[in-house]
Amino acid sequence: MGENMKFRMNFGIVKTVIIAIVLAGALALAGLDIAMLAGAEGLTTSLPAVAGVSLAAAVIITVAAILVLFNSQYKFDKDNLVVVLGVFKDKIPYSSITAVKEDSRLKEFYIFAKGARVQDGDVSLRLAVSPKAEERVVSAIRVAMPSMIIEVFESEDKRKKK
Repeated sequence: MGENMKFRMNFGIVKTVIIAIVLAGALALAGLDIAMLAGAEGLTTSLPAVAGVSLAAAVIITVAAILVLFNSQYKFDKDNLVVVLGVFKDKIPYSSITAVKEDSRLKEFYIFAKGARVQDGDVSLRLAVSPKAEERVVSAIRVAMPSMIIEVFESEDKRKKK
């Protein structure tokens, strides 16, 4: 399976803006903490340890936000659907996937699988990919799981029509 079997997560505008705001806030806080630790005029602190801990937290938040924005993807590898969110990676064996559904109106895909443990029951996952990637996702599913039938449905439009 080739490189085209990877799909970047599409968080949508609102979630991407929220992550960007968190990133900007963490960078601003890191800058403020650095200025305080450096003793910039008007930004001194009597508790440098607090500024140091705050700086460390800001750096962790910054790294996490960058990783979520730029290292979140779905990958169809040889035996598993691999879901990566920042530094966290989950593998769903193709053998545990029981159904794949596509919402033709929203261009969204849903994967249903047996849980890792009996008490987990069935689990579902929405593949948040760009609508432009729809055909590539269908192709990847067909290559990874040739016997899987993709059930297509059309969700109800809940917006009020005028």
